[in-house]
Formats: sequence, structure tokens, C-alpha cells
Amino acid sequence: MDNKELFSKLILSRPYSLASIIALGFICYLLVNQKITSQIVFVGIIIVSSIIWLFSMYFGEYLHNKTNKGRSNINFFIPAILFVLLIALNYNNLTNIAILVILAFLVYVYSLKAKNTWLSPYAFIFRGSVELTVILLFLLQRISVFLEQITFVISIYLITTSRNQIGDLRDKETDKYTFVKKYGEQITKIISIVLLVLVITLNFSLLSFPLVLTLTIILFTKNYYIQHNIYVISTFFFLINFIFILLSIDIIISNLIFVGVILEYTYHFVPRESDKCWGLQ
Repeated sequence: MDNKELFSKLILSRPYSLASIIALGFICYLLVNQKITSQIVFVGIIIVSSIIWLFSMYFGEYLHNKTNKGRSNINFFIPAILFVLLIALNYNNLTNIAILVILAFLVYVYSLKAKNTWLSPYAFIFRGSVELTVILLFLLQRISVFLEQITFVISIYLITTSRNQIGDLRDKETDKYTFVKKYGEQITKIISIVLLVLVITLNFSLLSFPLVLTLTIILFTKNYYIQHNIYVISTFFFLINFIFILLSIDIIISNLIFVGVILEYTYHFVPRESDKCWGLQ
């Protein structure tokens, strides 16, 4: 395997969203412990959260490859090893093992979006199962905490579902069986917006500032690639805001950092004579 092939396989793990999964694992740890009481447990939660994400992405890619031969070939061995590792790490918790088995099934169901089945247009509703798995694995041990944070749990699922619809709009010219292909661009965008507005309403404070900016971009731009990219960034900063709240840090700081990241994002859109030297024109 050469470096180019290795990179193509690594990039399929969507490292841009891995950061949000790690942040979500951190949040679960803080909700249970209020502060970092054990670095070993903390690191363990981050590792397990990351493996859940990697398994879901590579298992999904393995399933997608059966219908889209243009994608990088993912051997079944990769997700299988990751899944066995997850089971081994939870060998003494039957509830967690059951949750992981359900996750594997839901990843399969989500992969049906690439096939012509009756379920394909609605597969997007299962995309949030990855994030929910992280939450359930760590918060079900404290059911009272889980119930106290039910608004947060619902918000994470709605954000993921809404963002996935924007992703399907981005890929509407290449995907054949998604919701947007069956019901059209307008209704798909409306559903995404309604879900996002619901999250902002449920968390109506500076906590949702990154999501408000995303909503504005979705409403006033037509570039779904940029919309989805900004949505990924704002999801991460929504989680960072939540972490700051749990650590009693003023979220004005994290929101200012978010604004800085978004402003830096405009770097690529400034026209320069040298762009053609770098293949940007």
C-alpha cells in the first residue's frame, strides 16, 4: 500500500467530524464526573468514542463500496477488528454490547441510502445513531444524568439529522436514492431548517450561536458544499460551548474563537494572481 492509497483510506474516516465525537465523549465524562477526576478514565472514554466513530465510518464505507466501486476499497477486516475491539473493551457490560450490536445494524440500515430500496430515502434518520451510541454507552450508567440532559441528547440527534440532509443536498447530483431524490430539493431543505430551528429554540442562548450562523448561511446561500462544511464546524463549536458551560468558562470566549475560525475560512475565497500557480483557478 503506497502513501496515496493509505491517505485515501484514512481520509474516509472523516477526521473533520472525529473532533466532534471526541468532544461529545468529553461532555459525557464531565456530565458523569463534573470534572476530570481520572486521566486514565478520561483518555479511555476519548479512545472508545474515537473507535466507535472509526468503526461506523469504515463499516459504512465497506458497505457503500459494494454499490459504488469508485470509492476507496475498504476491506471488511478493518471494521471487523474495530468492532471486536469495542466488544472487548465492554466485555463485562451486556447493555453496552447490545448497544454496539444495534449500532452495527443501524450503520447497515444507513448504508441502504446507496441502494434502491423502499427504506433508502429515509436512511438519513439513522445517521445520528453514532452520536447516540456514544451518549448511551457513557450516560446510561447514570440514568438520572441522562434524563436531566435529555434536551441535549435530542439536540445532538436533531443536529446530526439536519446536517445529513444538507450533505444529501450537496450530493444530489451523484446520489440516486436519497430523500432529496424522491421528494425534491425544497422539502429536503425545509426539513433541515426546521430541525435546526428546533435545536436553536431548545437551546436559546449563546450556546446556540454557532448554529444561528449556520442557519443564516443555509437561508441566504445556495452552495450546499459550503453549508455542510460550516455546519460541521458549528456542530463542533456547539459542543465546545457546552463543555465551557460545564467547566464554568465564559462561552463568549469559545464563540469568539468560532467567529475567528469562520473568518479564516474566507481565506480561500479571496482572488489572487498566484492562485493559478497552485491549481486554484
